[in-house]
Amino acid sequence: MWNTERKLKQELLNNSSVIFVYQMGKVGSMSTYLTLKKHLQNQAIYHIHNLNSEHFSKIWKTMQLEKHYHAFTFGHSCMTKYLSEHIEEIKNQKNIKIITGVREPIARNISWFFQVIHCQSVFPEFFIKYQEGLITMDEIIKKFWSQKFVYGKQFDWFEEELQPVFGIDIASIDFPKEKGYAIANFPDRNIDLLVLKLEKLDSCLKEALETFLGVENLDCERLDRADFLEADDYLIYDNLRKSLTFSDEYLEEIYDQPLVRHFYTDEEINKFKLKWSSQR
Repeated sequence: MWNTERKLKQELLNNSSVIFVYQMGKVGSMSTYLTLKKHLQNQAIYHIHNLNSEHFSKIWKTMQLEKHYHAFTFGHSCMTKYLSEHIEEIKNQKNIKIITGVREPIARNISWFFQVIHCQSVFPEFFIKYQEGLITMDEIIKKFWSQKFVYGKQFDWFEEELQPVFGIDIASIDFPKEKGYAIANFPDRNIDLLVLKLEKLDSCLKEALETFLGVENLDCERLDRADFLEADDYLIYDNLRKSLTFSDEYLEEIYDQPLVRHFYTDEEINKFKLKWSSQR
């Protein structure tokens, strides 16, 4: 932990600006982060999901209680802890570029569920138990529907993180849905913001990053779920994705929310509904 703090202090001291790849989980942020790290090696760039210190302190306490994390996860959490505790100082001293993103809610929720499926609160030692036949797909689906994030308001990350930390109301930013990205500037706060839509990354990521950062010839990384999972684990994920079905009432509740419609066209939303409908 102390090594992480020393490294962060030195990076921040050496840079007058900071880039935060600052997003809710499972919206394609790793592709963006790896692209930036490859081309801007001396820049302070942080891939992070939480900067709200009050919110992250609760996550940190939970981690200490469960003590169920990998070395990478712990290192990332130490970085998050330091940055969230020093974010006001960073805001006062640095030019800040924020890259954030969205992904259609149901696909994101499934991906996030699979991310946390092995946790103590879901299925401890999930992958071993599944391979041994101790957990069935029906049990996995039942557990998915027991998760709070599956219901209610989607994209609430913006209200819990971006707005309280940086004072940015995402709904007030005009978003060109067909183009797939938007850039907003807040010169009074020395903040620039890039908002990306995951479903458009293949066509817009290079243009968006080059325009936002004022650079050329970026060779963009593009990763998908299969890049992060062993073959057997990806088969479980793919089976779960294909096994889940959603009622018309649920689809209406999710896709008719204002922020979802802020980022997605009627045509896109209709395609999502058709994809996940129990009638498919």
